[in-house]
Amino acid sequence: MGEDKSGAGGFYFDPWEFYNAGIFKGMSMLVLGAVGEGKSSLVKSFVSRQVLIGRKALVMSDRKGEWSIVSAYHAGKTIRVGSGEETRINPLDEGNRPSKDGSGKPMTNKKWAEIVADRRFALLRAIAEILMNRELNPTERLVLGQALNLGLAAARAENRKPIIPDVVVGLEKLRSQHVEEYLRQRHEAAAILHDSFLSLVSTEDGAASDISGMFDGESTVDFDVTAPIVTFDTSGLESLSKEARKIAHACIQTWAEAAITSNDFGKRIVVYEEGLEVIDDIGSLNRMTVQYKLARHYGIFNILVLHKLGDLNLAGDEGSKARASAFSLLGDSPVRVLYRQEAEEEELVKKTFGLSHREWEKVASFSSGRGLWKLGNHAFEVQNTMTAPERPVFDTNKSMRVSRDQEQVRAAV
Repeated sequence: MGEDKSGAGGFYFDPWEFYNAGIFKGMSMLVLGAVGEGKSSLVKSFVSRQVLIGRKALVMSDRKGEWSIVSAYHAGKTIRVGSGEETRINPLDEGNRPSKDGSGKPMTNKKWAEIVADRRFALLRAIAEILMNRELNPTERLVLGQALNLGLAAARAENRKPIIPDVVVGLEKLRSQHVEEYLRQRHEAAAILHDSFLSLVSTEDGAASDISGMFDGESTVDFDVTAPIVTFDTSGLESLSKEARKIAHACIQTWAEAAITSNDFGKRIVVYEEGLEVIDDIGSLNRMTVQYKLARHYGIFNILVLHKLGDLNLAGDEGSKARASAFSLLGDSPVRVLYRQEAEEEELVKKTFGLSHREWEKVASFSSGRGLWKLGNHAFEVQNTMTAPERPVFDTNKSMRVSRDQEQVRAAV
């Protein structure tokens, strides 16, 4: 990765080798650093070099379109989602069925059906809670589950994959049922959910939201599990509302995780670049927490990239379950890399990571590209190194947005 400034020479890092050696117990990493300090270049360096030795990579969200260059560099695949793109992703796709379940036993049809059902309902619940800006009550959760089952039945009857509009139709049916007094609460819940989910799909009168057309039909792209690296260029989402971006990220990540949550396709690094869209949504946060727990079994190494530790506070108020879940990601991330931090972060960083005053002084004064690596009980001061061919691909301190023609040229090279 670069030079160990403590005088030990080169610094080498392979999470699977370190895990097997007992240096740490989890398979997740947090990279923290102020803007322009080189954390993105570090992650690109690490991912690229892992790909070169046969590992695979997935970048969940590329808000600036920077990772498409790295993907082209390795003859990978970039999937673009956003305004003006023709890509459509069906977040209710089953995904790839693994040969073994989370306990290492052969995957049965019953177990796989349960996993798919849980994943689909978790996504729909997350979308509903984003749209309604609150948690669903028990009646609403019951009604949403009924609508999902109606949607699945409709898709099976037509011998096709279920899509979100099937759930909307299911909600409409529940809403239109004869209302008896004891069913009034369910009727009201169906009406509220139906009106909320309509914003995801194009209606017959031509009305559309800023996200309709992206996730309301069958997928027009496949997730290539054999590609060395897959990136999601989400720069086209930046013009959308905050609510729409949250829903889009939830759909993208659920779809991608359904494709890779398997130990049949080799070791894979999953990067949550600029992870605020995940942290700021309790449904996506809970899903990500589950992914962290499953990482070891499925041969996945997660990387969460944030500007500052205080960003985790965006998950919710102090003492809330959401904030507790956000900070629990730290407990599941035994690998922590700290680039230069602003002065106002001192107390939180020192308290959370157990930094000594001397370590904080180092972190606060680091130049670009230098970071403090905390691996379990071990600490290293490392200067990330990029080779001449790598620098124009990894260096994000300049504009890295390229045209598709440029990407094709790089891929050809």
